[in-house]
Amino acid sequence: MFVRYGSTEAEKAIIAYPRNIRVPYHVYMTGKHISPNKEGRRALEEGHFVSKKDGVHRFLPRSRVTTTPSGNRLKVKNPYVFVPGDTLQILNPRTELTAFNVGEATLILNNKTIKYTPVGAANTVEAANMIAIYFNSLPELAMYLEFIPSGDKLFVYSPIGQPPVTFTHSGSIGGATVTTAPETTPIGTIQAIDIETEEFILGSNVVGTLPINSIVGVPQDEVLGVYTHSVDYTAGGITSQHIGVIDEAKIYKLALPHYDNSLVYECPRLHAREVWS
Repeated sequence: MFVRYGSTEAEKAIIAYPRNIRVPYHVYMTGKHISPNKEGRRALEEGHFVSKKDGVHRFLPRSRVTTTPSGNRLKVKNPYVFVPGDTLQILNPRTELTAFNVGEATLILNNKTIKYTPVGAANTVEAANMIAIYFNSLPELAMYLEFIPSGDKLFVYSPIGQPPVTFTHSGSIGGATVTTAPETTPIGTIQAIDIETEEFILGSNVVGTLPINSIVGVPQDEVLGVYTHSVDYTAGGITSQHIGVIDEAKIYKLALPHYDNSLVYECPRLHAREVWS
């Protein structure tokens, strides 16, 4: 059956304006790619993106790291869109910078020069954090790069599926021209999800450096759009359904379980903001 065909009503506000909305996809979904939560339910909150891999649709298996990995354990913000057997990867091309002092940082991208001084930073760790916050706040950078601090390091990520990004940095973050590069080694394969801690238990120790707030996931062929409703495919109730996927709308970014700058390219008709006036 088709569920909520074309509806924009939801348990919480995902859609900012109920007009100029497209629902071009109606896809078959099951609980096969949703893991049971602490209550034993194969359930997800509203606002998940829908993706496709090898002709199979699932809710987008992508999330941000919430704690420093330890051994074969890894915790993400939204673990239940993953299932045992999923092989995790660092999906975004990336590079790494270091804050050498608390002075002015300069970055040149697309012939535009951006300068920032982390005034008040007591050390290079605070400087790296302040630089990341400032650079991430600039729309002219956010489409191309995301900066994630970890200690005095700045991990710089470019969007999934887009060409690597080349930029020049100087001042307190060194001096060089660098290009983001794909990560080709898998992080590991999920063996189980610890119901108590909600951590992934991988088949081996975590591979690679995963700073808090970095993105991990399972590669997909296509991201179709967003589904604005919660789902519950627990045995004994509705275990499968056809859902309407929205690919054009104005949406609230903060209401989504996951959002990243790659979705700007993957779903170009979905415009996400924290606030709509």
